[in-house]
Amino acid sequence: MNHPARRAATCLTAAAVLALGVSGCSSSVQKNDIEKAIKSKLGSTLSGHKIGAVKCAGDLKAKKGASTSCTTTIDGTKRTFSAVVTKVDGSKVLYTIKASVG
Repeated sequence: MNHPARRAATCLTAAAVLALGVSGCSSSVQKNDIEKAIKSKLGSTLSGHKIGAVKCAGDLKAKKGASTSCTTTIDGTKRTFSAVVTKVDGSKVLYTIKASVG
């Protein structure tokens, strides 16, 4: 059986690790900014699928290796993502978002 939500999450994982950057306050990236970024990227990557509200556990500290987890639903199936800081350059914070498969 080929479940659309599983296929969608697999496509997201295989297609891209989302690299996102935020300028502004150098102490953290606000969780609502991460939630908006994930929702936007999922919407453009998985057009035609129903993406639920994205909720992140907390802000992302502007420190390389810092992380936070986020959840949403894709076609009614709960999915988890992690946002991890890859680089801090002054007030610019670069981070990746990866889907957890399972």
